[in-house]
Amino acid sequence: MRSAMLIVGLVGAGFVAGCQSGPNYQIGARRISIETEPSGAKVTQFGPMTNQPIVLGATPLRDQSVSVITGARGKMSGHSMERLMTRIGMAAVKIEKEGHVTWEGNLATDEKETKAHRIVLELKPQ
Repeated sequence: MRSAMLIVGLVGAGFVAGCQSGPNYQIGARRISIETEPSGAKVTQFGPMTNQPIVLGATPLRDQSVSVITGARGKMSGHSMERLMTRIGMAAVKIEKEGHVTWEGNLATDEKETKAHRIVLELKPQ
């Protein structure tokens, strides 16, 4: 519930203002489902603008709300634009389970439907 309230607060702003001469980022809510093998892994999302960790819960997660960058307006350098394009519509997450290698990456979202993801966690070497 806490993560849902944080996400609603971020999305309620609509556009997050940047510097006056820089871009304004559009933030939106999307829905994802995450299944891991094995199940019971802790999932943390990193906020799209602040990188603040938000614990989403343990897998399997069904129809979970996440906050993502959905667009930007304003001037930005070519490098900044490249970096932004790799983050639009993506939820940055970390998935952890004791005895397994931590998985970190970006999960794709869809504006119209819940996007399902299945992650197989590797055992830590002995």
